[in-house]
Amino acid sequence: ELVGNGSHVQLSAHTLTGEDTISVTGWLYLPTGASGSFFDFGQGASSRLFAAVNTAGGFSAGFAAGGARGGTEPRAVPVNQWVHLAVVLDPANRLLTTYLDGALAGQAANVGVNAAQLIFQSSAGANFIFVGRSQDDAGETLHARLRDVRLYRVALTGAQVAAIHSAASARQGGRGRGGAPAPVISTAAIPRESPLAARLDRVPDIQAETTVGRLPRLPRDIPAVYRDHAP
Repeated sequence: ELVGNGSHVQLSAHTLTGEDTISVTGWLYLPTGASGSFFDFGQGASSRLFAAVNTAGGFSAGFAAGGARGGTEPRAVPVNQWVHLAVVLDPANRLLTTYLDGALAGQAANVGVNAAQLIFQSSAGANFIFVGRSQDDAGETLHARLRDVRLYRVALTGAQVAAIHSAASARQGGRGRGGAPAPVISTAAIPRESPLAARLDRVPDIQAETTVGRLPRLPRDIPAVYRDHAP
């Protein structure tokens, strides 16, 4: 939880090195009257990709690259409830798109920049990858709760964003992130060490494929190989 007092998250300066496409998704709970930066990736105020939320101005994304500026139109964000946000920079189609709860919220066309132009490639130390604050040191930091913030190196489609949103909502019984807390599971009866762990030789690799936003279907059991043919 970020309370607008300067608290924020800063990712490694190398996080986006070598990427030209970025998609960012996450869940946000915005209190009444709150605002701030959802994320801000770049080298400074004149070279960045960012998104911000405001109970008055709404949710929008934008970019700055030297003299070039652009952004999406704002969309109102419900307050005091969990909402799913997504921002997609798609340089191949020259689009910057925002989504709210899996649905299209705003879109800027003719965007002539990519992530590699906004993120310093030869000196990663010049990059500032912020979540919850902007590149402007005087700007306000985010007052909101964040969960499950994800960065993708591909331009997510509208269908993929909707799938990510619906998959997370389904896990919460259709209530998004605002459902009841998970039950507490006691581990008191679980032994600290498995009696067979010391005799385990190896476990074979498995492969699984899935669409973005959906967990893969894993096998129920994987046959392990034990030393001395232990069961």
